[in-house]
Amino acid sequence: MDIIKLKIRNYQSWPKRSGKADILKHLRGERITQRQAIRAKCFDCSGGDGGRCTIRSCPLFPFSPLAGNGEQVDAENDKECPSS
Repeated sequence: MDIIKLKIRNYQSWPKRSGKADILKHLRGERITQRQAIRAKCFDCSGGDGGRCTIRSCPLFPFSPLAGNGEQVDAENDKECPSS
């Protein structure tokens, strides 16, 4: 089984959260918007838990559906993306 099919199967077992449908569409080769791509990456990075994003150094942080509104980058208290 190729890596894409494995990822699809893996993501299908994750809980339904913002970005899940977007990442599955992308992996199936369907076109997605920029907003959907951001949600997909945030879903992947968060492990599908839907918790609040704490990776303030991520270039997608200001656009993340999981980030708090108006928060500034604080590299000192930054966390690593678990999917990296």
